[in-house]
Amino acid sequence: MYCAAKGECALISDVSKVDPFDVGQGDDPARPQLGSLDQFIPVLMCLSLNLVASHPDRTGGIGFLTEAQTKYGWVILAYGISNIASTIGYKLSFEGAHMSVVAVWGPIVSFVVGAAPLFTVPLFMFTRQLYEAKTRAMELFQERSMERALAFEQKWLQACLSGKYDLMGGSDLAGLNTLNIVYDRLRKMRVVPFDARSFTELVGSALGPMIPLLPYLIDVPAPWFKALEEGRKLLH
Repeated sequence: MYCAAKGECALISDVSKVDPFDVGQGDDPARPQLGSLDQFIPVLMCLSLNLVASHPDRTGGIGFLTEAQTKYGWVILAYGISNIASTIGYKLSFEGAHMSVVAVWGPIVSFVVGAAPLFTVPLFMFTRQLYEAKTRAMELFQERSMERALAFEQKWLQACLSGKYDLMGGSDLAGLNTLNIVYDRLRKMRVVPFDARSFTELVGSALGPMIPLLPYLIDVPAPWFKALEEGRKLLH
């Protein structure tokens, strides 16, 4: 693996030796030394991935990263309860603050809007390789599929003109349908390894802690209000 760090390419033969928390001390020249996370990120960006554009996960085979990122929803939820909702609830209940105050609605909006992108933006480091893999596969497939489509048309047209319909085998039609399916899969390949469902889960984790604050925003029915009151007490 080659890494473009400090303006030059460094060969890292074993990625497992890379420690993002290594402070860069040590005398072993065979072990890559990284001083901070901002030095570790370029290493990740330089990973040479074996991406397969036709992979069923539509992200070249690294769709598992999407599932890994959604696990951070628990981190977002915990932080929102312990730091955002509890603080805002205290301001509203005991300090008599109003929702129109920037110090109240500002942290809520910032958290809800920024929490999900915070954990998904790092995945864009794989966009370049995914885009290149998709473009390369589309070019090769279009060339091969054109040859196959021309051969299919010539065979079937010849069979129709000559009246030899026994030459029109079902395997040819099945092969053409397979080409259409693969082409559609290549075309729908994503160049970022996350989808709307995963992003929505992270947004939901950010919105969840704000539910006890709803009575300050809208008129809530009495049964719901009582349940929210009990939930808000748990935040104090």
